[in-house]
Amino acid sequence: MLSRYLKLPGIKLPSLLRSRVVLAPPEQPEDGRVLELFRNRAELKKAYGSAQDDIHRLRDRIKLQEGATARVREMLEALEARLAQPASGLQALIHYQLRALWSAAEERVSILVRELSAQREDFERRQYAANLNRRSFDALQVAQRELADAERNSADVRAKLAVLLQQLQANQAWWRFIARRRLERRQQMLQSEQRLAEADLEGAREAMAALERSGVPEFPGLSLESRRAINLAAIAFATLIHSRIAAGGLVDRAADAVARGEPRDLGNANGAAMLGMMGEIVRGRQTVQTSAASIAEVKAIADQLRTVAKYRGAEDTVPVVESLDLARIAAVQAGAKEAAAAAQVNVLRGDLFGISGLLL
Repeated sequence: MLSRYLKLPGIKLPSLLRSRVVLAPPEQPEDGRVLELFRNRAELKKAYGSAQDDIHRLRDRIKLQEGATARVREMLEALEARLAQPASGLQALIHYQLRALWSAAEERVSILVRELSAQREDFERRQYAANLNRRSFDALQVAQRELADAERNSADVRAKLAVLLQQLQANQAWWRFIARRRLERRQQMLQSEQRLAEADLEGAREAMAALERSGVPEFPGLSLESRRAINLAAIAFATLIHSRIAAGGLVDRAADAVARGEPRDLGNANGAAMLGMMGEIVRGRQTVQTSAASIAEVKAIADQLRTVAKYRGAEDTVPVVESLDLARIAAVQAGAKEAAAAAQVNVLRGDLFGISGLLL
């Protein structure tokens, strides 16, 4: 069979043996698709890891919340058990009424700070706007005047140069060589002057455009003097409240109630004594509410504090605690009995009524 094919015309054995068959490799996917698959896989793994982290974090938060809920439940159960007994129930009522008294005093001081801040901010904002309008008007007037001067100067130089060019045109004859040279030197001087005038005009226009583009600056806030004055008024008000309700140790008991989580055991106090304590607390809250009307006394105490208040830094707004200890001594020396009586305690030292968190 092979010999028969080898004898076919047009087929030569050497050429047939030398021929090669090239086998193409199987079709491969594009490199871009492979890279895209790997990239998507990496992104999915990253998203999966992030989701796992979120799950663990949420589980931890759930555990913490469950712990907090359990503690609150225990506190409620303990409170129910305490209120179920007459003696301990009255002690619990006194405890929370003392806390309410402290909160009422803190709220009154906070209201005073907010009201004074609003008043001073309104005044200073209007004053700032008036000063800003005045400065803006003055700056606009200066810019307009400089622009008008620059335009007038540029127009004068252009007019002089136009006249000079006409003179040069009239002196083109050869026998006017000397006059033409003099005019050409004058032309160079005027051209330099024109360049300077155009530069001044461009600068004046840029200044006017910048002034028109500039917006209204925001109000920077209360001044240092206002914040110090408001803080001293708040300290004076807290001091006045303390002087009015401190009788019988009411403030100390309220501070103790705020500091401890559970009611204090009043020992052998009977029901009548505890009811008397409640009445004293109620009167103290009424005194706190009515103390807001004593503006004259607050101002007198604040003025006394201002004479002795010292500040650590030039930008500090809260006075040094030790400096207010001198207020009582100074008040006694000045003969101001009301201020001296009110200044018996340094409210900053004991952070009475949370005063440190209310100051600006």
